[in-house]
Amino acid sequence: MLATVNDGLEGLRTPTHVFPIIAWSFLIWGILAVSIWTAFLAARLDLPFGAAWAVIAFLGLGVSLPSSPGFVGIVQAAVVLALGLFAVPPEDALSFSIMLHAAQFFPVTLYGLVLLVVEQVSLSDATRFRGVPTTPSPS
Repeated sequence: MLATVNDGLEGLRTPTHVFPIIAWSFLIWGILAVSIWTAFLAARLDLPFGAAWAVIAFLGLGVSLPSSPGFVGIVQAAVVLALGLFAVPPEDALSFSIMLHAAQFFPVTLYGLVLLVVEQVSLSDATRFRGVPTTPSPS
Protein backbone atom coordinates (compact mmCIF):
# COMPACT_ATOMS: atom_id res chain seq x y z
CA MET A 1 0.00 0.00 0.00
CA LEU A 2 2.85 2.40 0.81
CA ALA A 3 4.42 1.65 -2.57
CA THR A 4 1.18 2.76 -4.24
CA VAL A 5 1.19 6.01 -2.25
CA ASN A 6 4.84 6.50 -3.16
CA ASP A 7 4.05 5.97 -6.86
CA GLY A 8 1.20 8.48 -6.63
CA LEU A 9 3.53 11.13 -5.23
CA GLU A 10 6.07 10.62 -8.03
CA GLY A 11 4.78 13.69 -9.90
CA LEU A 12 5.68 15.93 -6.96
CA ARG A 13 9.31 14.89 -7.24
CA THR A 14 9.60 16.55 -10.64
CA PRO A 15 10.10 20.30 -10.14
CA THR A 16 8.35 21.20 -13.40
CA HIS A 17 5.17 19.50 -12.18
CA VAL A 18 4.83 21.47 -8.95
CA PHE A 19 3.43 24.72 -10.42
CA PRO A 20 0.81 23.00 -12.65
CA ILE A 21 -0.29 20.81 -9.72
CA ILE A 22 -0.71 23.85 -7.47
CA ALA A 23 -2.47 25.86 -10.19
CA TRP A 24 -4.91 23.06 -11.03
CA SER A 25 -5.58 22.47 -7.33
CA PHE A 26 -6.50 26.13 -6.79
CA LEU A 27 -8.70 26.10 -9.90
CA ILE A 28 -10.54 22.93 -8.88
CA TRP A 29 -11.10 24.09 -5.28
CA GLY A 30 -12.22 27.49 -6.55
CA ILE A 31 -14.72 25.96 -8.96
CA LEU A 32 -16.08 23.78 -6.14
CA ALA A 33 -16.50 26.83 -3.88
CA VAL A 34 -18.24 28.78 -6.66
CA SER A 35 -20.55 25.84 -7.37
CA ILE A 36 -21.58 25.61 -3.71
CA TRP A 37 -22.09 29.37 -3.51
CA THR A 38 -24.18 29.19 -6.71
CA ALA A 39 -26.23 26.44 -5.07
CA PHE A 40 -26.81 28.83 -2.15
CA LEU A 41 -28.26 31.31 -4.63
CA ALA A 42 -30.45 28.62 -6.21
CA ALA A 43 -31.74 27.68 -2.75
CA ARG A 44 -32.33 31.38 -1.96
CA LEU A 45 -29.84 31.33 0.90
CA ASP A 46 -28.26 34.76 1.18
CA LEU A 47 -24.84 33.67 2.42
CA PRO A 48 -21.34 35.07 1.95
CA PHE A 49 -18.80 33.30 -0.26
CA GLY A 50 -16.98 32.23 2.92
CA ALA A 51 -19.93 29.99 3.78
CA ALA A 52 -19.09 27.88 0.73
CA TRP A 53 -15.58 27.36 2.08
CA ALA A 54 -17.03 26.42 5.47
CA VAL A 55 -19.23 23.80 3.79
CA ILE A 56 -16.20 22.44 1.92
CA ALA A 57 -14.18 22.25 5.15
CA PHE A 58 -16.95 20.50 7.10
CA LEU A 59 -17.60 18.11 4.20
CA GLY A 60 -13.91 17.29 3.97
CA LEU A 61 -13.79 16.45 7.65
CA GLY A 62 -17.10 14.60 7.52
CA VAL A 63 -16.32 12.31 4.62
CA SER A 64 -13.03 11.35 6.24
CA LEU A 65 -15.04 9.54 8.92
CA PRO A 66 -16.33 6.01 8.46
CA SER A 67 -19.72 6.33 6.84
CA SER A 68 -22.58 4.73 5.01
CA PRO A 69 -22.46 4.11 1.24
CA GLY A 70 -22.64 7.37 -0.66
CA PHE A 71 -21.96 9.28 2.57
CA VAL A 72 -25.70 9.49 3.20
CA GLY A 73 -26.22 11.16 6.55
CA ILE A 74 -22.67 12.37 7.05
CA VAL A 75 -23.01 14.92 4.22
CA GLN A 76 -26.26 16.18 5.69
CA ALA A 77 -24.77 16.48 9.19
CA ALA A 78 -21.66 18.28 7.92
CA VAL A 79 -23.63 20.79 5.86
CA VAL A 80 -26.14 21.46 8.66
CA LEU A 81 -23.27 22.07 11.11
CA ALA A 82 -21.41 24.32 8.66
CA LEU A 83 -24.46 26.40 7.82
CA GLY A 84 -25.32 26.64 11.50
CA LEU A 85 -22.27 28.89 11.81
CA PHE A 86 -24.10 31.32 9.51
CA ALA A 87 -27.42 31.17 11.42
CA VAL A 88 -29.19 29.10 8.76
CA PRO A 89 -32.15 27.30 10.35
CA PRO A 90 -31.54 23.53 10.58
CA GLU A 91 -34.55 22.76 8.36
CA ASP A 92 -33.24 25.01 5.57
CA ALA A 93 -29.71 23.67 5.97
CA LEU A 94 -30.97 20.08 5.76
CA SER A 95 -32.97 20.83 2.63
CA PHE A 96 -29.93 22.48 1.08
CA SER A 97 -27.71 19.54 2.04
CA ILE A 98 -30.04 17.07 0.31
CA MET A 99 -30.09 19.21 -2.84
CA LEU A 100 -26.31 19.63 -2.81
CA HIS A 101 -25.69 15.93 -2.18
CA ALA A 102 -28.06 14.86 -4.96
CA ALA A 103 -26.51 17.37 -7.37
CA GLN A 104 -23.07 15.89 -6.71
CA PHE A 105 -23.92 12.21 -6.29
CA PHE A 106 -26.28 11.41 -9.15
CA PRO A 107 -24.39 12.95 -12.11
CA VAL A 108 -21.11 11.32 -11.06
CA THR A 109 -22.77 7.97 -10.44
CA LEU A 110 -24.64 8.03 -13.76
CA TYR A 111 -21.46 9.05 -15.60
CA GLY A 112 -19.62 6.15 -13.96
CA LEU A 113 -22.33 3.71 -15.03
CA VAL A 114 -22.18 5.03 -18.60
CA LEU A 115 -18.41 4.55 -18.61
CA LEU A 116 -18.85 0.96 -17.43
CA VAL A 117 -21.02 0.32 -20.49
CA VAL A 118 -18.67 2.17 -22.86
CA GLU A 119 -15.62 0.34 -21.52
CA GLN A 120 -17.55 -2.96 -21.42
CA VAL A 121 -16.77 -3.56 -17.75
CA SER A 122 -19.27 -5.38 -15.55
CA LEU A 123 -20.10 -4.15 -12.07
CA SER A 124 -18.55 -7.27 -10.57
CA ASP A 125 -15.31 -6.62 -12.50
CA ALA A 126 -15.32 -2.98 -11.41
CA THR A 127 -15.73 -3.89 -7.74
CA ARG A 128 -13.06 -6.58 -7.77
CA PHE A 129 -9.99 -5.30 -5.94
CA ARG A 130 -6.76 -5.91 -7.85
CA GLY A 131 -4.22 -5.05 -5.22
CA VAL A 132 -3.34 -6.17 -1.76
CA PRO A 133 -5.97 -8.64 -0.50
CA THR A 134 -8.26 -7.20 2.15
CA THR A 135 -8.63 -10.50 4.01
CA PRO A 136 -5.62 -12.07 5.63
CA SER A 137 -4.43 -15.23 3.97
CA PRO A 138 -4.15 -18.34 6.14
CA SER A 139 -0.60 -19.00 7.26
